[in-house]
Amino acid sequence: FLGLFLITYSQQPVQKTADWNLIFENDQVKMYSKYTNCEIPQEGLFAEYILLKAENKTNQAIQLTWFNDTYFQDNCTNCDHSRRDTKRTILLNAKEITEGDCDPGLNIGLKIFSKWLRMENQRILSKLVLTEINSLPLN
Repeated sequence: FLGLFLITYSQQPVQKTADWNLIFENDQVKMYSKYTNCEIPQEGLFAEYILLKAENKTNQAIQLTWFNDTYFQDNCTNCDHSRRDTKRTILLNAKEITEGDCDPGLNIGLKIFSKWLRMENQRILSKLVLTEINSLPLN
């Protein structure tokens, strides 16, 4: 049973890079991050985001869960996991890769706000840490 359920409680801080950067890997999954500017004028969107990418390395479906702990000016805004509904859960089919993008709409935790691009004197994301990353086979 323990071999089927892989979990890590270590923190996985995200580095500021414009290219996909591997931030977590176990026997079942890889997770990557990158910073990107999302500019969609018709939506009035001009913001920097961190995008996440998840890759299922196995030949079976998995459930991937984690928390996005966001720090603004070095204060964590959502690190109390017992009081929030922001646990992220995605299902990945065998060998599936999914990634966040700039499109407005439903956010399943693969797009994390960093800062507005056209605003001064704002709170800026100083750190993102992925915590309690779990991958569980569904078969």
